[in-house]
Amino acid sequence: MPEVTRSETASEASANAAVKGEPSEVERPIFLVGCFRSGTTLLRLLLDSHPRISAGPEDPLLYYLSQLDNDYWRSTLEGYGFTEEEWLTKVRGTFEDLQSRYAQSQGKTRWADKAPQSSLIIGFLDKLYPNCQVVHIVRNPRDVIASNRVKFGKAKGAFYGGRWVSHVRSAELGGARLGSDRFRTIRYEDLVTSPEKVLKDLIAWLGEPWSDEVLRFGDRTHFYPPTVKAQKENRRVVINDRSIGRGKRLESLVPLFYVRLRGRDLVRKFGY
Repeated sequence: MPEVTRSETASEASANAAVKGEPSEVERPIFLVGCFRSGTTLLRLLLDSHPRISAGPEDPLLYYLSQLDNDYWRSTLEGYGFTEEEWLTKVRGTFEDLQSRYAQSQGKTRWADKAPQSSLIIGFLDKLYPNCQVVHIVRNPRDVIASNRVKFGKAKGAFYGGRWVSHVRSAELGGARLGSDRFRTIRYEDLVTSPEKVLKDLIAWLGEPWSDEVLRFGDRTHFYPPTVKAQKENRRVVINDRSIGRGKRLESLVPLFYVRLRGRDLVRKFGY
């Protein structure tokens, strides 16, 4: 507990106290993936509230480093006297420095990384962490397209539809190779309509005990350093299903046509 200064009351000190987590008995990294605007942020906040799981802000580092996973770079490494495994060890070290700093500030040891781009590099994640678990969240493409347009602006042609297809297909293909013990897909719609049911099942799959703290994720910050009192820039977040169906009337149907053309099997698979 931080020391209470003269300008800080006891109640204020309690409200700003660091979140108290605990070590996990499971030593398996967790990766949260999904197309942009599919609920990866919500999932991150939920898991970050678990007393044994740390999930820091979005981190695309591994996606950028994965672009070096090719024969040209491996040949370059050899020219400098490095083996590929030595390089991967350095990548893991740098990446884990980021994750551990945030986790240790909460007293936690197990971390989860959230990055939509990681949907495209499941194979690279597997190479780095052969025992990792990957959670893929998928959302109705209509709503994803509409949310992308609001967040990132209008894009020409089928861009957002293509983004949905590429991210979802890459994640599912990569996940099939990992197997059911290491890869799980959840639907955004199920998460927001039945959060406790979905989360209890997911957390059990991750090998962790259930905690009601997960459902009270809006009561604390999810930035460094984590505290109980919510930061001003973080509005109190709640789970609701009002975001379902927001893409019912799209301004442009071109992205949706692309989804129907290139991702019809995925639409059927997830009931969209």
